[in-house]
Amino acid sequence: MTQRPPQITQDHLGRPAATYIRVSTGPQARDSTGSIAHQRDQQAYAFHWGWGADQVEAYEDLGQSGTRTDGRVAFQRLLTRVAAGHVGAVFCANTARLTRAPRDFETLVALCRLHRTLLVVEGNVLDLNDPASRLLARLQAGVAAYENDLRTRTLVASKYAKARLGHAVSRPPGGFVVSTKGQWVKDPDHAVQQAIEQVLGLFRQLGSVPQVLRALVRAKAMLPVRTSAGELRWVRPCMARLHMMLRHPAYAGYYTLGRRQVIPGDPDGRVRWTPQSEWIMVPHHEGYITPAEWRANQERLRGNRVPTTQPVGRGTALCHGLLWCGRCNRPMYTRLRNLVRGNEEIRYACLAAYQQHGEPRCWSIDGRTLDRAMAAALLGRLQPADFTAVLAAGRELNQQYEAACRRRAQELEDADDAVNLAKRRYTCVDPANRRLAATLERHYEQALQRREEIELRHREEGLSPPLTLTPEEVSAICREAQDLPGLWSAPTTTPQDRRELLRLFVQRIRLVAVSARDVTVEIAWVGGATSTHCVARPKKGALVALELRTQGWRPAAIAAELNRRGFIRSCGKPFTARDVHHYCWQAAHRARKRGGKRPRGDGTEDNAMLAEW
Repeated sequence: MTQRPPQITQDHLGRPAATYIRVSTGPQARDSTGSIAHQRDQQAYAFHWGWGADQVEAYEDLGQSGTRTDGRVAFQRLLTRVAAGHVGAVFCANTARLTRAPRDFETLVALCRLHRTLLVVEGNVLDLNDPASRLLARLQAGVAAYENDLRTRTLVASKYAKARLGHAVSRPPGGFVVSTKGQWVKDPDHAVQQAIEQVLGLFRQLGSVPQVLRALVRAKAMLPVRTSAGELRWVRPCMARLHMMLRHPAYAGYYTLGRRQVIPGDPDGRVRWTPQSEWIMVPHHEGYITPAEWRANQERLRGNRVPTTQPVGRGTALCHGLLWCGRCNRPMYTRLRNLVRGNEEIRYACLAAYQQHGEPRCWSIDGRTLDRAMAAALLGRLQPADFTAVLAAGRELNQQYEAACRRRAQELEDADDAVNLAKRRYTCVDPANRRLAATLERHYEQALQRREEIELRHREEGLSPPLTLTPEEVSAICREAQDLPGLWSAPTTTPQDRRELLRLFVQRIRLVAVSARDVTVEIAWVGGATSTHCVARPKKGALVALELRTQGWRPAAIAAELNRRGFIRSCGKPFTARDVHHYCWQAAHRARKRGGKRPRGDGTEDNAMLAEW
């Protein structure tokens, strides 16, 4: 070793040095002792140049890939120390040991430049504040990233080549085990085979994944899963696992590769599903069902697929799509049902746990009461429009219309340019060159088809004409806006108008608590403000009526008291003596069926009470 380089100053020696060691896989951490020893020997440079043995910190990530920082605890601690300015120099064998991701390397470079931390690669000191050293470090990091991409492409290409020959290069799903390298057989455990056959048989019989899930939950059945180490585990059935079993071609005897691919350029390594035409799918092993039945199952699953959310323009539920369960933090479903009299019943229910795992439902509440409360909360926050606001809104609509017209004109102009270019290329080609002429003719036809599609879309999606308001019309709008509740309940205001208005101001409605009497909701308004509201359930009025009846109140007096307190029925109408009579009769009937006590406390018989009413 040479004498201390001039870049290392007393400021660097006054702070600890750090050595970073990394190997990519577990077998390398076990077998590549020479590589690990060579990386650990980098601390000798620090000892020779003036750092003491107690001033050198070692950070080791053994068995961790360098493409991402997830799981590399030592590298994250090193970045934290450098960011705090507590490291004078970072020693490593090469930049590929630090990271193979350009984004992570740039983070380290920025922190080292900010705190004047040196980077020492195989004894070569790089001051990252010096442009030449920084360029050299980035070149080395770029070469490391290129080597990683090249190696990944080679490994993926070899995997696909082996898969085309019928050699499995991935782990088998539940129900199969590896017999010899690249070959699968059915799991020798008969309980595992019976569990897989039970799922496939239930779907053959019921034809619906939710029904299969409920049947398994009723039977208290479990599904088998084998870990990467080969350990057998039994887990609860869920919708995702059942869909995987029914969609996976392995259960029909096929081996597939390429069903999912990493999104190119995604730093988080997220994957996406690919169309079946891009899969490698070859007969490979004995399956649980025939290929014909598997294809029939796929058609059946596609036929069962229905949208889980309603468009904004359908239905009368005001809070549809905005209501979330405060217990499991999942969106709540909207259920609409037409009653005999033509009215529509609305209920909001949290069914995610029930549909995914067959567990009991969280909450289910009456929708009309909640919708009225949300409408009152919205109207309480709205302010009547003034003359200036109406004019500004009109100008904004006109500007949007003009911008849309310009975009459409530019889109048509680009399509015409593409058609003219394709036409010139096609007319200039030598007819003797038939292959090139056929290609250019196809491009010309495609350009014509794209222009026709654009014109058809423009005709189908017509733009609203520009808004021109006279001063008299603006004054009329301002007068009408003074009565916002009247506009909200006007017959000309459609449910779609109310929902769109609510979504302009409300970001999310969260159901916090539900009791027999009240519903507590938290409204997250657009802009960040929140408010909490307590909404009385329709059942609360019935409970109060029963309490008053036990105190000896008459039906007419109870109805008047309920209306005075502000209680309303689920349909939005006030209570009458007939309604009170009906509620108490229902309570007495339910108590008689259970054989328990009635809500009255005077001890008379049910018949006597009904005769009195």
